[in-house]
Amino acid sequence: MATACAICGSDRIEPLIARRDTPVFQNAVYADAAAAKAAPRGDLDFRRCQACGFVWNAAFSSDRLAYSPAYENRQSLSPAFDAHLKRRAAAARALIEGRRGAAIVDVGCGQGDFLDYLAKAAPADAEASLFGFDPAWRGEDGQGPAGGRVYRRLFDETEALNGAPADLIVSRHVIEHIPDPMAFLATLRRCSGPETRLAIETPDIDWIRRTGAFHDFFYEHCSLFSLPALDQALARSGFVATRLERVFDAQYLWVEARPVEIEPAPPAAAYQARWEAVIARAAAAGPVVVWGAGAKGATFVQMFDRDASRIAAVVDLNPEKQDRRLGGTGHKVVSPEAAAAIAPATILVMNPAYEAEIGDYVRGHGWRAEIIVVR
Repeated sequence: MATACAICGSDRIEPLIARRDTPVFQNAVYADAAAAKAAPRGDLDFRRCQACGFVWNAAFSSDRLAYSPAYENRQSLSPAFDAHLKRRAAAARALIEGRRGAAIVDVGCGQGDFLDYLAKAAPADAEASLFGFDPAWRGEDGQGPAGGRVYRRLFDETEALNGAPADLIVSRHVIEHIPDPMAFLATLRRCSGPETRLAIETPDIDWIRRTGAFHDFFYEHCSLFSLPALDQALARSGFVATRLERVFDAQYLWVEARPVEIEPAPPAAAYQARWEAVIARAAAAGPVVVWGAGAKGATFVQMFDRDASRIAAVVDLNPEKQDRRLGGTGHKVVSPEAAAAIAPATILVMNPAYEAEIGDYVRGHGWRAEIIVVR
């Protein structure tokens, strides 16, 4: 068991789920039953960081996996997923709107389907050079859909574009397969220039936990992200998220980012900048409530929402505080029952000691809200 989270460094780690002797590939198919039953296997030992929500398989070993052209994970045959891919391609192309002759790299492109979607999403006069990298590519090396060039290998920034920065880097459903996601993001950062834009899509571990989708824990997905964990991972790698949302019926996280210079900041300034950004994104997604009207909550809303414009209410179990107002900001204190009428999209939990208790309440009452613990 790891002693610290790879994303935020916290040592508050809890066991999540374990299974032994599971097939290591979920998207490999076999010619006959004997070959299928002899498929390589491995163990699941998923751990969760209680601070940022990052989840990983402590029993994972890259030696058991070898992605090859036999790997099959195409989903674009579904009309629903085809519509999803069109929306994602349009969102990605919008990041470099107005650029002519852009260089676009798809890291982990499979059979190049998304390169084709990216080409079709472009305006008629917006030519682009398309590149893809994936060891499962089945075509000719250096050829690909929509005039792109796809290479049967893992992405390596020393080979991409001869060292020139890409205009757009896309990586869909790749980072969850990588045991060292921080090293992966560092690679993407090294091949980014000041104007590079990044788009990543990956499963949302909080959706998996919230819906009880335990079949979504499997060997290939060794690194699973919550929204806060992905935000922190990008920030530590030299990116700033410009958009972070849930897509495809809230099953996936979609993040858009740009590179920034990492500069040391005083702890207080870093704390202020981080929570300003989190609250701004949360408020754009729907109502935000703070859970806890004690000293922590009262101070927090004073720091980040003095005019009570971004935080809809403060939730507290104490009936003596309910239907009254916090000093300074005037935020209304409400009961959990009253908070349900607000239909919060985000709940900021002021004390980590109550995270499990509040999470049980939220899930037990069917709220579809993101829980973010303030630390």
